Amino acid sequence: MELPFRPFQPDIENLYKTLRREKTARPVLFEFIVNLEICHQMAPRYKNSPPGTLDYFKMIIEAFKRLGYDYAPVYTAETDILSFEKGAYDSLSSRSQNQGALITDRDSFDRYPWPDPQRGNYDLYHQLSEHLPDGMKLLGFSNGGILENTTDIVGFENLCAMSLMDPELTGEIFKNVGKRLLEFYSILSTIDSVGACVVTDDWGFKTQPMLPPEMMEAYVFPYTKRIVEVIHENRKPVIRAANTGISGFIDSNGNILSRTELYQRGFLTEKFRTDTTTSFYSKYGDLFSYIWIIASIILIANHFGKARRF
Repeated sequence: MELPFRPFQPDIENLYKTLRREKTARPVLFEFIVNLEICHQMAPRYKNSPPGTLDYFKMIIEAFKRLGYDYAPVYTAETDILSFEKGAYDSLSSRSQNQGALITDRDSFDRYPWPDPQRGNYDLYHQLSEHLPDGMKLLGFSNGGILENTTDIVGFENLCAMSLMDPELTGEIFKNVGKRLLEFYSILSTIDSVGACVVTDDWGFKTQPMLPPEMMEAYVFPYTKRIVEVIHENRKPVIRAANTGISGFIDSNGNILSRTELYQRGFLTEKFRTDTTTSFYSKYGDLFSYIWIIASIILIANHFGKARRF
């Protein structure tokens, strides 16, 4: 029997329904990365487009649509949006994880050229919105996570030694990485064409985390938690999966619906509702701070006015 051909129509609501454990009209695919050669085959007219260009991401959009996905990822590593400078290293199957380290002490920390999250080309997401098929959204994520970028900048073995010999410097490095990723996601999650944010970070080897839980709780988790919070403040869902780490579902109000534990294999399914409303802070920002500043100025001026009369 010959089945009728039906052109694929993306619909991001299918991905949301899958995450909520609701029934969908068709199977829903999810893939973080699709082989570039396959993308070339699916969108051959953009085959020679340089990475990071508008045509390159138009190729990703067309390929993901033709392959049956409801979203298209924006590979931040191919853009100039928040890239931490790293040293050169050998492209070998095995190498030292200290290769390419640029921060090894206080002097090199002071010289390091920290990137400005505000200077990235976020217009790319707005430009791509004009090329998204009806029903499709972009999947947004950073160029590496907090621990990934820190270990690239410092070196893994160096980082372990530094945490014991100079914990203050260690904390400052994590702070400078974490606050920039936080600012990146605070901008990214306000963009209408972004349907969901992936918050990923390589926290472990095959059987154990790269750092002891105490260090993760001190240096990594606080920034990861705040990143998730700011995405939810802008009413976007967060997708996160971690090998040997903690995986879970968190709704747009910041409630942890379910999670795995360290070192435990397993899988999760969960129901949650998408939320298109905007939080008060996302809409009005630091309004209360400005009101308080104005009120303080009035009170101070009034106080000095009374003092002058006496």
